[in-house]
Amino acid sequence: MITADTNHPKYHWWTGGEHNRFLTSFFSPALQDEIEGFSIGMVIVPPNSSSEVHQHEKTRESWYIVEGTGKIRIGAETENLYPGLLVYGPPGVPHQILNDSIDKVLKALLILNPDGDELGVLKNAAAAERD
Repeated sequence: MITADTNHPKYHWWTGGEHNRFLTSFFSPALQDEIEGFSIGMVIVPPNSSSEVHQHEKTRESWYIVEGTGKIRIGAETENLYPGLLVYGPPGVPHQILNDSIDKVLKALLILNPDGDELGVLKNAAAAERD
């Protein structure tokens, strides 16, 4: 069995800059040897902020909205976000998550399949912790 305390994530990072968001990883091949082919984390978007428009060439990304409201753009489509909504983004399609609230964070559990862009950051963090 593998567990992760989502209230106290071990590995997290701010993206910083104009498109500031807080990312965490709970399950990932970079963290647990038993995990293969996927990762689960959380994105927290501060009020009145967004991710940059980006895409993952081989990775499917899904978001489960835990808290807050906002919008997500995937390709030419835009969807309103609210707690309980589950959204899927296919590989190779530009996407962006936006928090249009002025005072509440937007939290979404995110699932990457196969495991994705978090691997390099997590491997470096895990190596630094071992040193």
